[in-house]
Amino acid sequence: MITYLDQVESIAQEGCTIVIKFDGERDKKNFYTVVLSGGQLKDDYFRKDGADLPLLLREMINFYKNY
Repeated sequence: MITYLDQVESIAQEGCTIVIKFDGERDKKNFYTVVLSGGQLKDDYFRKDGADLPLLLREMINFYKNY
């Protein structure tokens, strides 16, 4: 998880906004929400809900790297 957080911080330092939400009111399959916007994405964004935070972070990082 540390490696993902380092990469997330690096993306934020490039001008993006990242939101990682833990939602205790949701069921376990949608407990986490990850949102990436701004920076080089301009009007595009990444948003996904799920139960596996490392997987969501990996998908967000890959989205950004492949943008």
